[in-house]
Amino acid sequence: MIVGAVLVAWGLSAHAQRPSTSQASPTPPPSPSPSQGQAAEQPLFRAGVNFVRVDVIASDRDGRVITDLTAADFDVFEQDMPQTIEMFKQFSLDGGLMAPATDRPKPILRDIDEEDEAARDDVRLFAIFLDDYHVEWASALRMRQQLARFVDTQLGPSDMIGLMFPSQPIAAVRMARNHRAVAAALNAFEGRKYNYTPRNEAEERYTFCPPVVVETIRNQVSLSALQSLIVRLGSLKEGRKALILVSEGFTGMAPPQRGDAAVPSSGGSCGRGISTAGYDLDFDQRTVIDLANRNNVAIYAVDPRGLTMSRGDAIESLRMLSLDTDGRAIVNRNEVTIAMKQVVQDQSSYYLLGYNSTFAGADGKFHAIKVRVKRPGVQVRARRGYWAYGADADARAIAPGRELPKRYADAMASVRAPRSRVVRTWVGIGQRDRQPQVTLTWEPTPLLPGRPQRPDDAPARVSLMAQGADGVPYFIGRVAPVSPSIATSVGGMVAFDAAPGLMQLRVMIESQAGGALDTETLEVDVPDVANQRLGVGTPSLYRSRTLREFQQQKLAPLAMPTASREFSRTDRLFARVPVWSRSGPLPTVTARLLNRNAEPVSALVVVAVDGPDDVRDVDIPLAPLAAGDYFLEVTASGSGEPIGAVVGFRLTS
Repeated sequence: MIVGAVLVAWGLSAHAQRPSTSQASPTPPPSPSPSQGQAAEQPLFRAGVNFVRVDVIASDRDGRVITDLTAADFDVFEQDMPQTIEMFKQFSLDGGLMAPATDRPKPILRDIDEEDEAARDDVRLFAIFLDDYHVEWASALRMRQQLARFVDTQLGPSDMIGLMFPSQPIAAVRMARNHRAVAAALNAFEGRKYNYTPRNEAEERYTFCPPVVVETIRNQVSLSALQSLIVRLGSLKEGRKALILVSEGFTGMAPPQRGDAAVPSSGGSCGRGISTAGYDLDFDQRTVIDLANRNNVAIYAVDPRGLTMSRGDAIESLRMLSLDTDGRAIVNRNEVTIAMKQVVQDQSSYYLLGYNSTFAGADGKFHAIKVRVKRPGVQVRARRGYWAYGADADARAIAPGRELPKRYADAMASVRAPRSRVVRTWVGIGQRDRQPQVTLTWEPTPLLPGRPQRPDDAPARVSLMAQGADGVPYFIGRVAPVSPSIATSVGGMVAFDAAPGLMQLRVMIESQAGGALDTETLEVDVPDVANQRLGVGTPSLYRSRTLREFQQQKLAPLAMPTASREFSRTDRLFARVPVWSRSGPLPTVTARLLNRNAEPVSALVVVAVDGPDDVRDVDIPLAPLAAGDYFLEVTASGSGEPIGAVVGFRLTS
C-alpha cells in the first residue's frame, strides 16, 4: 500500500560576477597590455569532487600583510606531491571604510538582499556563535562587552555579520549590516553552563535527566547547530568567512559536582524519548572541521574564561577546531580585543588558490596540504589539509547505511521526492463507516533565499481529479483552502470516499490569475478496510512553531497535516494515526522512533484522542536528536497478526 506522497520543489539561484576591489589572474599569469588587463574577466570559481580551494594569508616577519604576490610565487603540495594551481585570486578588503560617504552600503531587508550582498567579492562575512550551553554566567558577563566592542570598532559599514545560539533554528539567522543590533544582543549575552533551568518546551523534556545526559544533549545540539551555520555561510559566499565561536569547549566527561548548579531538586523524571547512547563527540567535532574546510569557513574559538588553569579535552577542542580550519584559538587571555583584531585582518587580505588534486581516488582520508612562497622572508598561513570524500560518500549522504526492507525504503523515498514541483502534497488513507477515505493536502514549496517570485507564479489553487481503475470518478474539483484557525501554513485539504483498488490522482496547480503552473499524476493503492481484521491508517504529521499553534492543532479534529518531511529541532511535531478493528476491541497501538538504518532509537508515547473517531496521537520529541533521517513506526496489535505503518522524515538542523 502506498501510504503517502510528497512533492517538493526547490529553486536554484545564480549570482553574476560583480566588480570588486579584489585582483585576479589565471595561471600562469598572463601579460596583457593595459587595455586588455582592464577588460579581463573575473576567474570562474571551479568546483568538483577533486577541486580543492585553499586560503593563504601572507605576511613578513613583522606580521605586515603582503599584497603583491602572484600565482607564480606559490607552490602547493598535497601529500608532498606538487599540484598545479588553476585558479588564483587576491583579496584586499576594508569593509567599506574607504568608500565615499555618499556610497552607503545597501541595507539588508529581505532574503534576496542577504544573498546578493554576501556574494559580493568586496564584502566581508562574519558570524558569531554564542554557545551559551558551554559558557558559565560569570564568563559571559566579563566577555560580552569585549565582543560588543569588537563589533562596534572593528567592522566596517559594508561588513555583514550574523548571530546564532545553539537552540536557534538556522532559518532565523540573517547576515546583516545592523551592527548596533548585534552589539546590543552581545551585551545581553548570558551563559548557561551547568544551569539546567529550562527556557523552552524542548529543554523541559530533559529537565530531570542526569547532568551527564543533559551535557551530552547540549554537546549534540551545539555542534549540530554549528554545522548548520557553517553550511549556511558556505552557501552565501565562495571566499573566506570568519566564524567566531564563543565557548569554553566541549568534553565527553561528566560535569563536576557543583553546589551552585541550577538543577531542579525534586519531582519529575528523565523525559521519554531521550537517548544519548552511542553519541560520538569526536565524530561531531571532526564533522564541524570537515564542513568548515569544505565551505571555506575559518573558526576563531574565543574562550571567555580568560586566564585559566583549565586544561584537557575542553580547551583542546577549541584549539583543534581553530587550527584545523585556518583560524586562531583565542584562549588564556583576559583581554581578547587585541587578539580579535586578527580576525578582521585575516578577512581583509588573503589569496585564494585552487587546484585539481592529482589524487583522483576518493579514499576518505585526510590529505595534508602545504603552501610555500618562493619569495624570501614571506610567512604563510593556510589550512593544514582536508578530509577527502570516500568512494561511497555521495551514496551515504542520500541513502540509508544498509539495504532496508521495502516499506522503510518506500517511506524514505517520499522524503527524497524529486525537488521539481511548486507545491508539496501528502496523500493519506483512513476509513469512515468501514469504507476507505482518502485525504489530500497541499502547501506551497518554500523558495530558496535569493529567488524572488512574481505574484503570477505563486501557487494559489489546486484542482484534483481522482478516479478508480475503472474510470469511476471519486472527486473532481478544487481543493478547498484551509481556515487559518486549523492550519499553520497556506494550503488546502480535501477528503473523499473511494473504493478499494488502484486509484489515480491528477493534480493541477494554478496561479492566482488562473494559469496552470504544474501538473502531477499519482497512483495510490487503496486497501479494503472493510475486510481488515486490524487496520492502521496513514500517519499524518503536524508541525507547529509555537506552543499556541501546537495546542490548537491538538484540539482541532480537522487540523491540516503538513506535507513537509523536513523539520528543525525547534519544531513541535506530533503524528495522528487512525486505527480500526473489524470485530472485538480496538487494537493496542505502540510507536517507536528509528534511525536511518531502521534501528530503534526510543519508544514514543501513544495517546487516545477524544472524539467520535478511533485516533491515536504520537508526540515526536525533536530537540534531543541530531540532524539526519528518521522513521516513525506505528504498530497495532490485537486479534490476528500485528499491522503497522512507517513514515520517514528528515531533521535538518
